[in-house]
Amino acid sequence: SQSALTDEQRDIEVAFATSWIFEMGCGVVIILSVLTVAWEMDGLDAPIFLQFMESAVTSFFLLEWLVRLKVMGLRWLLDPIIIFDTFIVWVPGVLAVWAFQPLVQSSATDLLKVLRTIRMLRLLRIVLFFKHFKAFQDIFQLV
Repeated sequence: SQSALTDEQRDIEVAFATSWIFEMGCGVVIILSVLTVAWEMDGLDAPIFLQFMESAVTSFFLLEWLVRLKVMGLRWLLDPIIIFDTFIVWVPGVLAVWAFQPLVQSSATDLLKVLRTIRMLRLLRIVLFFKHFKAFQDIFQLV
């Protein structure tokens, strides 16, 4: 029936959004995002490539955020780490890349540099992911 299909679909969505494969994929994109910011700060002269990468990474982070919100519900947004992550997705991500940056003549403004640097804080998500692995628990106890 319709209800059983909906329950089964919800179970699949939850399984996907909480899977280590999804987390690893997000981790890879986070690293790609950090590399893009590093290349930009290092002065890589490839504006079309960097703009494409920023937009692609922002698209992925927004999609990831929407998937997690759909699966976890509004209560998910009450977690302080999620509030911080939401800020990073929306302010240095969506607003900076798709709203503010196109309005500014030079992409090297100080505010955009700060926002790009803040985006690198998503690396903390990778740290939190590895915290759940037994092999890394000793390292987290030292910290």
